[in-house]
Amino acid sequence: MARWLCRLPLVEVAQASESLEAARCLGVAGWLVSLRIQSDGSMPLEEASSLFAIDAGLPVALELEITTSFHKEQLKQIIQDLLPWLLHPKAFRFSTRTLLFVRECLGLDSETSCCSMLRECFEQLGCSQIPLLFGLVGHSPNQFDGCYERVLLPNFSSIEHRVNYEIHLHDAHWRDSGVDWQIPAVRALSAEDRSRYINANALRYGEWLQHLSHWADLQRNGASDALVILESWAGHCDWWEPQGKAAFKIDQDTKVLPVQVRKWGQPVNHHVALFLHGYYLDGLAALLKRLRPEMSSGLDLYVSTPIWQLPAVVELLRRQSWPCVRLFGVPNRGRDLAPFILQLLPEALRHEHQAFIKLHTKSSPHLVDGGDWGEHLISSLINLEQLEALPSRLAQEPTLGLQAPAGTLVPMSLLLQNNGKHLLDLQRQSGWNGESILSSRFIAGSMFCGRLAALSPLLDLGLTLNSFEPESGQTDGTMAHAMERWIGMVVTQQGYFLEELPGDPHAVPEFGYRSRSND
Repeated sequence: MARWLCRLPLVEVAQASESLEAARCLGVAGWLVSLRIQSDGSMPLEEASSLFAIDAGLPVALELEITTSFHKEQLKQIIQDLLPWLLHPKAFRFSTRTLLFVRECLGLDSETSCCSMLRECFEQLGCSQIPLLFGLVGHSPNQFDGCYERVLLPNFSSIEHRVNYEIHLHDAHWRDSGVDWQIPAVRALSAEDRSRYINANALRYGEWLQHLSHWADLQRNGASDALVILESWAGHCDWWEPQGKAAFKIDQDTKVLPVQVRKWGQPVNHHVALFLHGYYLDGLAALLKRLRPEMSSGLDLYVSTPIWQLPAVVELLRRQSWPCVRLFGVPNRGRDLAPFILQLLPEALRHEHQAFIKLHTKSSPHLVDGGDWGEHLISSLINLEQLEALPSRLAQEPTLGLQAPAGTLVPMSLLLQNNGKHLLDLQRQSGWNGESILSSRFIAGSMFCGRLAALSPLLDLGLTLNSFEPESGQTDGTMAHAMERWIGMVVTQQGYFLEELPGDPHAVPEFGYRSRSND
């Protein structure tokens, strides 16, 4: 099956060791690193060379960006400087042959083409066996060994000019066979890039990637030089899920992306456990900034974040000098609830915290007032008065389970048409009475606080990462949405009650068929 070569920007090279295990589990066979040659002939080899030093790291392919003219002797010196890395044991290879990608190439001489000049340089250096792959269209086959594609982002992001992501699928399905060695490219979208497109999600990316992988494999007759380039590592982490992709023969032992853990400090059981899911890094930074010293002194931090973002979150927390942290780099699956149930909650229960607060960097673009709603939820739970009152409130009310921001405690019947299947499966597993389920309430938005022990039965459900659907931008109907509803059931079935905090219930948008009894 075609191998996947993932583009890695130079700015992310230093973090590659953190991503190694994740990359392997997500099917990446090697990194593609671009080196832009400066006008004086220098290139950032020192930055890229760290990839070759990583023990058991992935193989590395290099791409030259030639954007200025050079004489043959200048180019020969550039190739000579590059040669030790092209011949390095960790260079990406087909059998015994390494290769070099070249793009944005200008004419290096008025009498000879870039390709022929490069070939001549390699021959003079005794390395004529290195294949040259050009990101150029229209060259004759005898000028180069193969060509490769790029999928660039649109240079605009306004709503009225967004690109339909499905055009990539259309082009993939209608591409010709090609007569030369062609390496197609695909692009998943990181969170910050999705505003440039419509109809972009993980399912469409998976179809695109599978289609071109099979196309490349057939073109090269199943040989090891069948390649597909992944343009975005962050996007691939977000959107590619190895589960169920049997056609790619992913090892069953590695079908679930591993969790990476960072720990420092010692949790204290009388401290409040603060659970944070930081999908949006800027949102996480803004949320943490709201915790002034007088508010955070009695908090122990339990954080989850997409695995590719782990180094940036470590830096953020270290910079803010958080004394006690349990940080989990997790797959982008199950929103905030999968990492909460599978990683954060078990860890906090082991340390026997009494009280907790659960937050996440909420974004609800499908709701007109989604941003205001998120602010209402966070400000209801993160304020000095609430932080000081929570432990004493739990002590005074031994049957108090959870506290919800005003306006978020809603009937279980809300949007039941989207979540009934998962709820029925949970009902069958628990054996609970349907009447009690339908008469219960849940906390919309999955941000709340309360008694940690009241949540311990969640661990008895036997959920795994495979219990949660791959991320594809769903707004409802997933296992994560069902668990948002089921948490209230777990708490009340133990004899605890739910209560709303003071505040304005009208801060919560009227989503679905929600109505307010006091209107």
